[in-house]
Amino acid sequence: MVVVWTGFGLMPTEEGACIWANAELPMAATNKVAESTVLMTNPGLQPPPIMHICLVSNNRTPVQENGQFMLSDKELERYARHIVLREVGGPGQAALKEASALVIGAGGLGAPALMYLAAAGVGTLGVVDDDSVSLSNLQRQIIHTTPEVGRLKVDSAAEQIRALNPHVLFESHAVRLSAGNAMSIIGGYDLVLDGSDNFETRYLVSDACYLAAKPLVTAALGMFDGSLTTLRAHERNADGGLNPTYRCLFPEPPPAGTVPTCAEAGVMGALAGVLGSTAWSAVC
Repeated sequence: MVVVWTGFGLMPTEEGACIWANAELPMAATNKVAESTVLMTNPGLQPPPIMHICLVSNNRTPVQENGQFMLSDKELERYARHIVLREVGGPGQAALKEASALVIGAGGLGAPALMYLAAAGVGTLGVVDDDSVSLSNLQRQIIHTTPEVGRLKVDSAAEQIRALNPHVLFESHAVRLSAGNAMSIIGGYDLVLDGSDNFETRYLVSDACYLAAKPLVTAALGMFDGSLTTLRAHERNADGGLNPTYRCLFPEPPPAGTVPTCAEAGVMGALAGVLGSTAWSAVC
C-alpha cells in the first residue's frame, strides 16, 4: 500500500475535487490512513493513479497554503467520513471549521444539535442557557449526565463538547436571552439554531436574526410530534420580496394555557434527538 501526499489537497480544483494528490511515498507502519476508492482524477495529471486520502501522517502541524486554512492530520482523520463525500470534501470541512453557530437552549433540542455540530467540526459553538441540569432533563437532554445534576447546563455542555472534539471553541452564555442582550450575542455568530421552549424567546430570536441578517433554524417539540423551519428572513426571494420571519408564520402566540408545557404534557425523549439531529443537518 502507498500513501498519497495531500499537502495541497484542501483546495477546490477545476474539476471540483476536494482532496487530491499524485505523489507516492512509502507508508510508515505507524501511519493511519483512511482511504476510499478513487473519486476523481485530474486530467492534467498522469499515472500513478490519484487516490483520495484523508490522512497521510500523524505528526504534521496545521498549515496555510496560499492563504487558505488547512486542517491538521488529526482533524483529517477525525473528519475522514465527511471528507470522502464529494459534496463536502476538504474545502467543505475547512469551511465548517471557520464557521460559527449559536444554539439557544442546551435542552432537548439543543443537546443533540450541539453534539452533532461539534462532531461535524463547526469551529465555534455558542450556547445560551441560564438553567441548571435537573434529573428529569436526562430522559432527553443527552449532553448532560447524572453527575451533572445541579450544574449550569452551559458548563455541563462545555465539558461534553471538549471531550467530544477538542478542536471546537465553545462559548458559554449563562444568561436568559432578552431584548437587551439578543443583538450583541446573536450578532457574533454566522447562524442561529433556536431550541427554546417558549414563544416569547422564539419571537425575540426571530426578530434579532432578521435585524442582524443571520439565518435561523427554529425547532419545537410536541408530545409525539415536532416542527423544524429554516428562516432566511433577511434575504429576498425570486420575486424580490423579503422571505418570511417567524412572526409571518405565527403572527400571534397561542392563548395562554392552550399549549401545555413539557412538564405538564410530557414528551417522547427520542423525538428530541430526531428533531435536534435534523436541525443539525439544516445548519450544516
